[in-house]
Amino acid sequence: MAIDRLIYKDMKKINLEHLIELFDNLETSKSEVKVPKAIAEKATIPLNRMLNLS
Repeated sequence: MAIDRLIYKDMKKINLEHLIELFDNLETSKSEVKVPKAIAEKATIPLNRMLNLS
C-alpha cells in the first residue's frame, strides 16, 4: 500500500506510553542534542522554513 512508504520504520517505535513519558518528563529532561557548528548552521535555514509553516 502507498501509505506504508510514508511511514519510517522508526516511527513505529513511538507509542502512547513513550509519549506520556516524554511529556511527563519534558521540563526535567536532560536530553540534549549536540551537533557540530557547521551542521547546525546548514540546518538553520530548513528548520526555520519548517517552523514558519506551522
